[in-house]
Amino acid sequence: MSYSTSNPTARVKESRFGFTENRELVVENAVIMWSNFGGSPTKFNPNGGKRTFDLVLTERVAMSLISDGWNVKTVKSKKDEDSVMYVTEIAVNPSSSTVVSLCEEVNGKKYRFKVKPEDYSTLDTYQYSTIDLLIRPYVHGRENSAGSTIKGYLHQMNLVRLNDDYFREKYADYEDADAPSFPLAQALQEDDDDSDGWMTVSDNSEMPFM
Repeated sequence: MSYSTSNPTARVKESRFGFTENRELVVENAVIMWSNFGGSPTKFNPNGGKRTFDLVLTERVAMSLISDGWNVKTVKSKKDEDSVMYVTEIAVNPSSSTVVSLCEEVNGKKYRFKVKPEDYSTLDTYQYSTIDLLIRPYVHGRENSAGSTIKGYLHQMNLVRLNDDYFREKYADYEDADAPSFPLAQALQEDDDDSDGWMTVSDNSEMPFM
């Protein structure tokens, strides 16, 4: 899953919201939930293909967007009926104008990669420390059941990935490869005909770390 938090209403207080001259919504330190960057089938989209995520809003920003015509929903907490969270669904339509960048720090070096549309699904598998967004409003020209006429579409996104790989920095100097350059199975093969080409690990083997 992509970045989420057990207490989004608390984390959203760290978000910063603003508008560009073109009325695009700028969000720094964004809190997002229920992401589906890969467009996987869901209960409400059984055929798949719909790429979205929900952006968590402060009450003040939510009221402002509602007055402008944005589609904003309220989500009530299961634990506290008086606690309400405001969200707006953002559409992710891969195009030449949509820029998604994945940032990461490894071994003291900072990297930034442009994510290709065919790789968007991988974004659903990571955790992120920081997310910055630029959202483009689109006026439908028709009102939905809530009376809103504007839906947000992703224009730019920068995500800073949390380093959740335990050995990542230790092996940062090694280049990734699709396959080893030597016959791995043959290298591990023992003389025992019953090994099927693989080493046999004894049942009483222990890792000598302690």
